[in-house]
Amino acid sequence: MTTTTKRPETYTILASQVCMTCEWEGDDVPTEVSADGTVESYKCPTCDKTWTGTNDAEIAAGVRYTILRTRIDAYVAEAQRVMGKQYAEHYPNLTPDTLSAEYVSDKWAKIITTRAGTSGRSVHSFVCLKDGETKALGKVTAGDIHKAAGWKAPAKHARGSVLDLDFGNCLTPFGVAYLR
Repeated sequence: MTTTTKRPETYTILASQVCMTCEWEGDDVPTEVSADGTVESYKCPTCDKTWTGTNDAEIAAGVRYTILRTRIDAYVAEAQRVMGKQYAEHYPNLTPDTLSAEYVSDKWAKIITTRAGTSGRSVHSFVCLKDGETKALGKVTAGDIHKAAGWKAPAKHARGSVLDLDFGNCLTPFGVAYLR
């Protein structure tokens, strides 16, 4: 039995916008965008005009990056929740490890596990930030979640995607799932 993972049709992000009617400019404006980065709509808080459809390639690239950063934050929070639940059920006297994202290059974000009460760190997973192809990994897609092969490199096959609502069901209390 195979299950299909759903992706949202649009995302709401906070973005800088300009109203062409009243010339209002502002940051952190709730903006509806599609997964490909096309701005679907935003509403001017001053004159209540709703603006739709922007296909500027530079804006779309920035919007896609903002979507990825937002979804990576959600992925880290969900991984932290799954790990915290495991600790609460099985290790109530221990403090759970903490997870954080480090953007190590323009192509990869590294999700780091920091051991509670120590300075020990390990790699939980990697998230691809750009579509591309490498010798070692083959074709990679922005948003792909990869298990760590080591401190500096992701494993070959994607286990899920941060763009999926359930992250491709790849999270376990112990890290990213092995291939099935």
